[in-house]
Amino acid sequence: MQPNHSGSYDINPIASLTPRFRFLLIQDTILYHYSTKTPPLTHPNPKIPYHTMGRHILALLIPSDGSPHHLIFLKTITLSPTAPDLHLGHHPDLRKYWGPSGWERRVATPLLVTADPVPELNGKYWLFRSLADAHLQPNKHVGGHCFGDAFVVRVVSDGGDGRGDAAYEDVDRGIVGSGLVGRMVGMLGEPSEM
Repeated sequence: MQPNHSGSYDINPIASLTPRFRFLLIQDTILYHYSTKTPPLTHPNPKIPYHTMGRHILALLIPSDGSPHHLIFLKTITLSPTAPDLHLGHHPDLRKYWGPSGWERRVATPLLVTADPVPELNGKYWLFRSLADAHLQPNKHVGGHCFGDAFVVRVVSDGGDGRGDAAYEDVDRGIVGSGLVGRMVGMLGEPSEM
């Protein structure tokens, strides 16, 4: 390292990183930037499974304030080794909706749909809710045993990405307003063990 014209050393922390780490840092920065904005609900091919963490998946949001269900994009993140739902490997990042205590008290419930009148809705889903009753308001759609917003994501398989992690795909847009949502809301209101 050479001193600059004033005799001190310029320290560029980015330049001292390995090329792979620089790439990951830039990628995370870009993903964070896009995850803080609401992306448009378009995707070139909504049936492509998302096998990698950090991707955005189209999910159903069941708002706690009683407003209509709607679709949103959620980013997936890697779970900590002590996570109660570690078997999923990575998970939709719901911390900005629930906060730290809501995140710590999350519950993931599987649902396999095989005979829906709308065939595009058949598949495996995970329903996510929080039990943090001291920090989040009760979900007006669901009632008891669900606090804050609830979420529905679709998975190709629970371990289909080759690493044992869940492989997510976008929920079908036809889920909004379907009878399947009522079934999911009923499941979200059932008691759960943490």
